[in-house]
Amino acid sequence: PLYSSAASDVYKRQEGRLQRNVFKNLFAGIAIQYLNFDTEFDSATPVKVKNKLFSLGIVADYDQRDNVYYPYNGNLISFEWNSYPSWLGNDETSNSVKTSYNKYIPIRKKKDVLAYRVYGEFGFGDISFNQQTVVGRTDLRGYTQGKYRGNGMMDVQGEYRYNFSKKMGAVGFVGLGTVYGAKDEDINWAVLPSIGVGYRYTIFPANHMNIGLDIAAGKDDWGVYFRIGEAF
Repeated sequence: PLYSSAASDVYKRQEGRLQRNVFKNLFAGIAIQYLNFDTEFDSATPVKVKNKLFSLGIVADYDQRDNVYYPYNGNLISFEWNSYPSWLGNDETSNSVKTSYNKYIPIRKKKDVLAYRVYGEFGFGDISFNQQTVVGRTDLRGYTQGKYRGNGMMDVQGEYRYNFSKKMGAVGFVGLGTVYGAKDEDINWAVLPSIGVGYRYTIFPANHMNIGLDIAAGKDDWGVYFRIGEAF
């Protein structure tokens, strides 16, 4: 069916990963995922769809960060492949690939950080509505309505992390993304900007673990986010 993007999702997610260090900064392993969706589509006659998804996958990270919780320097390259085969009970057979590259650059004699991220998610096969990637669910702050979703997405974002005291800081961030393979043709390859600011407070100084609050604006959307740790 040709569903519109106007829908509300209620879903449960269970995920397990097992990774080990295989060579220097390279970590690799397997992932198991279970998703249980209860989706209601907004229309003159509301339609409810229940869907369960099971996946097996491979994950790999090349991690050169100097701090896992608050990197000042280094890179993080991530790759994840998930398969949804019919023998696990999936109605549609498909695969998804997620890739990301994070870069961290020290500024002001390592008091601040300039960080940027490039992200891509690509679906192959019979992609169901609930398997589509949703802008704002994983990347790009400022999108909370779930309007922009498709078989894949790409985005880039940058963030300046300004530490104005030992335990307090602020962030400013911008981003740009797009989706493809959407049911709604008007959404395909739409330019999706993101901009916002945030506040940070360090609760564990030993590893610079922060809590914070971000406010962000997107295209015809906005959001407020409480977070533990950084966005990426």
